[in-house]
Amino acid sequence: MTVKTSYDDALELVESLYYTGIKLGLENTFKLLSLVDNPHINMRFVHVAGTNGKGSVSSMIESGLRETGLVTGLFTSPHLVSIRERLRLNGKNISKAEFSNLVFFLYERTNHLFTGEKEQKPTFFEFITVLAILCFQKNNVDIAVMEVGMGGRLDSTNVINPLISIITTISLEHTKSLGSNVADIAYEKAGIIKNCTPIICGERNRGVQNVISKIANEKKAHSYFIGNHFNNLKFHIKKGKNSYTQENRVKWKNKKYLIESKLLGRHQCLNVSIAVAALSVLSENKHINLKLSDAINGIKKTNWPGRLEYLSNGLLIDAAHNLAAMTETISAIKTLFPDNNWTVLFAALNDKKWKRMISEVLPFSDDIGLVSINHRNEVNPQVIKQFISRKWDQKKITIFQDIPKAIYYLLEKGNGLVLGSSFLVGKVISASKRRVTIPNDQCDTKDKK
Repeated sequence: MTVKTSYDDALELVESLYYTGIKLGLENTFKLLSLVDNPHINMRFVHVAGTNGKGSVSSMIESGLRETGLVTGLFTSPHLVSIRERLRLNGKNISKAEFSNLVFFLYERTNHLFTGEKEQKPTFFEFITVLAILCFQKNNVDIAVMEVGMGGRLDSTNVINPLISIITTISLEHTKSLGSNVADIAYEKAGIIKNCTPIICGERNRGVQNVISKIANEKKAHSYFIGNHFNNLKFHIKKGKNSYTQENRVKWKNKKYLIESKLLGRHQCLNVSIAVAALSVLSENKHINLKLSDAINGIKKTNWPGRLEYLSNGLLIDAAHNLAAMTETISAIKTLFPDNNWTVLFAALNDKKWKRMISEVLPFSDDIGLVSINHRNEVNPQVIKQFISRKWDQKKITIFQDIPKAIYYLLEKGNGLVLGSSFLVGKVISASKRRVTIPNDQCDTKDKK
């Protein structure tokens, strides 16, 4: 029998775990770790939770740590194009060869866990979390930054004992799993707080801060809150020859910083302030050799794809995937392009407040494209079309047969903007790289209103 060892085989194996769905809890993750000799023990981590901004904050902190000369790991989700984006070493995706070797090593050690009932099998996210930890341990990473997948208390990543815990922002999300109000969700996020471990919170809601403060006090964890210990003051977007940058004025305790960043918008100014706070606390840790000025310089170099990013073909994309993120993205777009009327491509998942999300977009777009992203939880484009038509019957709505046709239409119209789902953004990036061209007469117009 042929032994499968290729990258495609490894990818197929990991993706086959999607069907196990989402299961909150740490039991399976601890089982997987124990079968590979508990690589998380004695490792150093930064743990980042939150509703929005946790990916950007994680990447800023990793970039800052790397700039000081530390060997870094970064675990984030979801990915946009390649699953290897989830596991980064010193700012780069791990190689296909290393991904394959790790997958088969981990599966060979743990495959007996996958033979029982579906409800008992490790999930995709549990497997990929342990894969990341194993990767970072084998590569002698100095500090690994781990982004929480969902919630915090029962998220697979919560098996680690970090140097510092971070909660970015909190709003209603995954209410079936995390709770029906922000206080309940805050409790779940605060589950990442560990005994005597500093916690940084970027959420201004007093109720949320009270929940987090109570848990931090119980665990004797020193807490730092926005509006008290640090602040995002203001930002200014600068237009260059072919790109934009943003000057962020932030404050940590009594010191102010002016930090230029490639990431744009008010929400990114907040994320910069959280990253500065985290790196400042880490710089005070006598067990870490970290020069704060170098770390802050690393924030300036952060590159986080899919966040108000222009692709080489001219499309503007943003992975705003929930209402809070969409609101911030729209605010940034209005600041950058106050006079633009956009041709928008939109898709969303059912568990998001997609009606309010698309309602944020419609005031500055008269031409809306919809397309399937082939996700089991997507909103059917026809359903979105019906919703738009009932409330804004003057809008032009086109349902496209596939992503390449939608891209071709956006490029023809100009001012193309892609929003609503990270899965949509990922597919648009992939198709744009392939430079697929489609004759004009193949654009599907039968569903135009």
